[in-house]
Order: sequence, then structure tokens, then C-alpha cells
Amino acid sequence: MPSAKVFGRKRKGKTMPKNTRKKSYRRRKSGGKKQTPEQKILEYMLGLKEEVLKREVMPWDSGRLGHLPYNPFTDHQYGGSFNLFMLQVRAFGTGWTDPRFVTRGKAKELKADFRGQRMTQLWYPMQRKEVNEDTGEEEIVGVYYRPFFVFNVEQFANLSELDIPPLSVSEWGDTPAAERIEAVKDHMLANFKSPPAMREEAMIRAPHYRPATHEVVLPPTREYRKPERFAQSMLHELVHATGAPGELSRFKVNRYGSPCTPQGADYAYEEMATQFATASLLTQYGFAHERKTSADYIVSWYSAIEDKPELLGSAIKDAMAVIRYVNKDNPLPNSDDYIEDGQVLQEAA
Repeated sequence: MPSAKVFGRKRKGKTMPKNTRKKSYRRRKSGGKKQTPEQKILEYMLGLKEEVLKREVMPWDSGRLGHLPYNPFTDHQYGGSFNLFMLQVRAFGTGWTDPRFVTRGKAKELKADFRGQRMTQLWYPMQRKEVNEDTGEEEIVGVYYRPFFVFNVEQFANLSELDIPPLSVSEWGDTPAAERIEAVKDHMLANFKSPPAMREEAMIRAPHYRPATHEVVLPPTREYRKPERFAQSMLHELVHATGAPGELSRFKVNRYGSPCTPQGADYAYEEMATQFATASLLTQYGFAHERKTSADYIVSWYSAIEDKPELLGSAIKDAMAVIRYVNKDNPLPNSDDYIEDGQVLQEAA
């Protein structure tokens, strides 16, 4: 008598249902546990290594989207500790140029045709609570992340047939780059507790931030071929300045109480976080950018995150802290606000 037909894969007399295969594989790769946001991003970044070396552009420096990624139905910009970075590197890897991202639930509601398309996993934080035995009251003891999934609108085969709001116009408008630079500088400096002094020095070797005196030193704009290049230098050094004591305090302090310029591994980490933040701010403020880098730098960068994977997640978090800090009077929607247990996010539906 022939055996009954079994759907699935046999293993030692047992059957593994089809719908558990991918899930089990993912968990085996991460030691039997669900991947954290940091692990997921690291895995994706490692998969992009050959493409990054080929193009000599780091994913966050490609400037492909031209607008911070957002949900066109809510005008919510995807921030969070990891979401903005994840969407930027996904755009680099896929070639997307449209910054509109739609949640899985909304895509189904629209009857979007996304057959064969891979969703992008994002995360929102939830409070972890425990009852205090002494008071009998619930207390927040930590945060964990729940995933949700989005599509880029370019993934919809029937995009032209869907009722999706058109691209938003940047609040920074189409003002000339030179005027926008001054507006951006004033906007950012207004959010410092103690704004750094802005100094102009001709014919210097490179723009830089001086922690000891809390100064940003830049060449005059006439020494730059394009205003966008000056904007990139200015934003990069202002991001460094947010690390000062009394601001975000990323820098160490010496025995005399003065902030130290990061050196060695600390310097590499500071540069990593600064580059992430600078690229996002350039996009936010409407400056076109694509920064080429050397193969040697790319190889050393990948070596650093392969040796110490935790560096990537920490640098992303520090970069997001900078973005929020310099936008306090005009903040990005902050998807890292704590979410009450049981609350359903419309954004993640």
C-alpha cells in the first residue's frame, strides 16, 4: 500500500511544514533566536560589500532618495533607532529613488500588485514591564522591538493605477543652495545648548572641529566648486560638535576637564556615526550628495564591523540621536517614543 502523500520535508521520521522552513532557517542562522535589528542590518550590509566596492560609495552616501523616507498616507518620516538607516541602505541595494514607503497592510488595502517582491523589515519599540514586588505597580524595565514590514512604491507593478498621494515638497523648498546653507546653519545652531563658534580660515588643510575650544573651522565658500560641497563640510563638522560635553557628550574628557579629540578606535567610531548623521541631514535639507570613497577605506570599514559587529548598531543609534538633537525645534516624527503594550500602531498595520 503506497504511503500517504506528505507535504513538507522529512527529517528523521518527522515532517517540517512548508510554512516553517524560512522561519526555522533564519533562527538557526542567529543561534536559534530571532534576529535583532542590529543583526538584521549587519547581515544586509555584509551582503552589499561587493556592490559598495564596485561603486566606491557607501550606501548612506549615495543620496538616491532625495527626500527622507516617509509614509505618503500619514506623512510620517521613518525615523527610529534603525529604520531610517535600513531604508537608506535598501534604496542603495535596490536602486529605488522614490522615498515613499507603504506598510504591508496598506498595500493589501490598496490592492497593490507586489507579487514576487521582497518586503523591508522595520521595527518599533515596545515597553517591557514588570510588577514591582514592593509597590505592586508595573514599572518599565526595558524595551524590545517588534517588526513590521513596508514596500517601496516602486515595487508595485500597478503603481499608476493606485491612489497614492504624490511626492511631498520638502519644507526647505527650492531655495538656492547658498541661501539654504545659511538657513540650515541657523536652524542647527539654535538647537545647541552652547553653539560652537563658526570660524572661516582660507587655505587650511581641511575643515575641522576643535573640541578644546568648541569651534568649527571651515574654508570660505569660494574655495568650494559647488555650494553642496560646502554644505557637506559644514554639516559634518557641526555633527562632530554635538559630541561636546554639555551637548550629547560623546567625547571623553581628560584629567584637566577638557574634551579630547577621539583617537584610534574612538576616532573611527566617531567618524562612522558622523557620516551616518551627515548623510541623512544632507537629504533632509535637500542637498544633492554622492560621496565617493576609496576601496581601502571601504575594506577597513567592513573589517571594523566584522571584528566588532556591535559598533554598527551603536553608531546608528548615535547618529539618530544627533539628527533629533539638531532638529529639536522642528523635530522629525520620533518613532522611538515608547509604545504602550497592546497599543496597535496604525503605521505598522
